[in-house]
Amino acid sequence: MINEFAERKVKDAYNGPSYVLMLQIVRGERVPIPFGRTNLSSDSVVATIDEYSKTLYLWFGKNCSEVDKRLALNTVESIRKIGYKYGQFHVGHSVKSLKIIDESKLNDAENQNSNQEFTEVFNRIFKMKDKYLVEVIKGQFPPASQPVGIEVSKTTETKPQKTDSKPEVAPEQSATLLNIATFQGQT
Repeated sequence: MINEFAERKVKDAYNGPSYVLMLQIVRGERVPIPFGRTNLSSDSVVATIDEYSKTLYLWFGKNCSEVDKRLALNTVESIRKIGYKYGQFHVGHSVKSLKIIDESKLNDAENQNSNQEFTEVFNRIFKMKDKYLVEVIKGQFPPASQPVGIEVSKTTETKPQKTDSKPEVAPEQSATLLNIATFQGQT
């Protein structure tokens, strides 16, 4: 596992940033939506492009029609082949796999596994690029493959505080704390 992490770290250094973008798919049209698990509903079809794991996740809410599902499948196949142009970014051009999560079939083992992997996407540490696009902070272990004995904490220590002042946080830590606070309510 540690070798996998080391290999990914080396590849990340050469490949540049990895982005995650969520797109609601309505009748084949792709509309960016804010990043967060809370933006998945029983009535929605949502594609999530995850460059970090090179996976495209497709969420089917339990109330979606078969026509909506087929249109979405055609749409994500296009994204999987050529990516998605988002402003100055081209997101998902290196996506290798497609994982479908159908809310109406969450008892199915394969569906449960895909849903668990998808949930882990929201547990990473991110940097917001704008309202919709997030950049994965490199060098973190994917949650499912953390080696035993290494504790990864999303909290940081603060210096002792005086009664009338705010806790002091190092500048490089403040962005991480902000990202964690932003996403804790969305998972």
